[in-house]
Amino acid sequence: MGLFERITAVDETKISVHSFGASLREVARGNATVAQLVAVFDLDAADQTDLAAIQAKYLDQNSTFDRVKFMMQMEDAFILAEAGIYNKSQVTSALGF
Repeated sequence: MGLFERITAVDETKISVHSFGASLREVARGNATVAQLVAVFDLDAADQTDLAAIQAKYLDQNSTFDRVKFMMQMEDAFILAEAGIYNKSQVTSALGF
């Protein structure tokens, strides 16, 4: 399905942007694992591909400040997608992949 579709879904497949963002930050802090995140949100292969792209972009940041900034940018883009303001290509562009 993909994370964009899960975030913008209107059925039981929907992922809460805030819960997902908080979970990603917990992984970044070392308080959770990617495997736990995959299990909690029941991420399929397409979702996991998107998650891997987010993780790679996060790890590519040069400083803690840049990583925090990326996480904020990611959540902002997903919130705007959830609200119907950003489409998938705008989210992808905002995240740089």
